[in-house]
Amino acid sequence: EYFMKINQTKIWHSQSLRYVKTHLNNSRFNDYDCFKTFKKKKINSTLDIGCGNGLMLDDILNNYCRNSKKNIGIEASKKSIQLLRKKTFNKKINFKYCYAHNLPFDDEEFDLVYIWSVLHWIDRRHYLQSLGELLRVTKKYLVVMDWVEKIDFKVPYKHKKGFFTYKMDFDKVLSNSGILKKIYEERWFVDNNEKKVIKNNNNKKINKNLRKVIIYKKKDILKTIKF
Repeated sequence: EYFMKINQTKIWHSQSLRYVKTHLNNSRFNDYDCFKTFKKKKINSTLDIGCGNGLMLDDILNNYCRNSKKNIGIEASKKSIQLLRKKTFNKKINFKYCYAHNLPFDDEEFDLVYIWSVLHWIDRRHYLQSLGELLRVTKKYLVVMDWVEKIDFKVPYKHKKGFFTYKMDFDKVLSNSGILKKIYEERWFVDNNEKKVIKNNNNKKINKNLRKVIIYKKKDILKTIKF
């Protein structure tokens, strides 16, 4: 198939630029309830992987992580980064060009790392590397949000012929790493008929377009066994 011939991660810069250009002047949207968790936590550094128009990182720093001093948002396009640097944001934010599967940061460099609605874009040949990088650069907390369904599958990406997005349950890999502990989980889906968001925490039935956000705390919880 086409998706096996092209590693779409490597040429995703065009879609990064399309997204940033389209949403650069969007109005703010502060409905990130899960980040209230960090209001009373000591967060000195924050990394947003796939920061888009930068507003989410800006909102989080203004509302939930006000004492965070080192803050970086990354995107997979140099032109996207140029646009973001020209826009007025919180002065504590720096923007950097790089990919999720190859982060140019030290081990445990950030107290808080989050990746919001990004994993489904990543080519499957870089998916596990990307999850590994999340684990590597996170010191205290990791927040992941993406689409999850009853089964894992791919769908054609509407903005670029031959590209796909992938709906897979990231938690299967991250929880099995043995170094993360869940401290928050929420599910919801958008009802297009009623045009509203429906929370799905207490209902284990998987719905179409279901999204899930999990906050993990980094901790070595694997037991040592002597043979």
